[in-house]
Amino acid sequence: MPSKLVVFDIDGTLTDSVAIHQQCFYQTLSRFNFTRIDENWSGYAHHTDSYIFVENYLTNYGAYPDSEDFRDVDVCLHQFMEQAVAQKHINLLPGAGRFVHQLEDDTDYALVYATGSMRKAAELKLADAGLQVDNRLLASASEFCQRENIVRNAIERAQRHYAVNHFDKITVLGDGVWDLLTARNLGLDFIGIGSGEQAARLHREGASHVVADFQNNDVMMRMLH
Repeated sequence: MPSKLVVFDIDGTLTDSVAIHQQCFYQTLSRFNFTRIDENWSGYAHHTDSYIFVENYLTNYGAYPDSEDFRDVDVCLHQFMEQAVAQKHINLLPGAGRFVHQLEDDTDYALVYATGSMRKAAELKLADAGLQVDNRLLASASEFCQRENIVRNAIERAQRHYAVNHFDKITVLGDGVWDLLTARNLGLDFIGIGSGEQAARLHREGASHVVADFQNNDVMMRMLH
């Protein structure tokens, strides 16, 4: 029975998909005839599709979107993503697939996925990149707006799936400062994925472990331990 849980972010962590997601998400928001869209994605209190959608809906219409609006976002984003990946496939970060498979074969570890992306788009990106994920182990912005709640839901999904009441150690892997802050707010360990200025931002916010990608499995495993 696994005693350690690894919570993977997706965009920018496992898949090289940040730019294509932002492009498709902007196209999705544009379908709602907003007169103004705040494209400072990192400036929102919660870096999730559903939260950003709510904020822009409130700004433009002075009211909250309803459940049908959320379904439209999920479907529309998926459609734009399908069109985009038909032109250019999504790649995994170097070594990501091998690292995930190594953890899947390690009985000490359980894996789960928590993303700020809407569910349909997240499932498509993982599949297009060639990473087979049990969708029961995916928590997304389709279920919750706040990142902390998405990660909490991911942990609950892992507990049910692996029949574990408590994990001795939970580590979040993410590329954004919002991933680091979410882990910190929940009292979880964190490993940053990034290079250059992205890595520097994570270090400035207090991340002690940051790697560019997953090419060195030994380094990653030492960090997890």
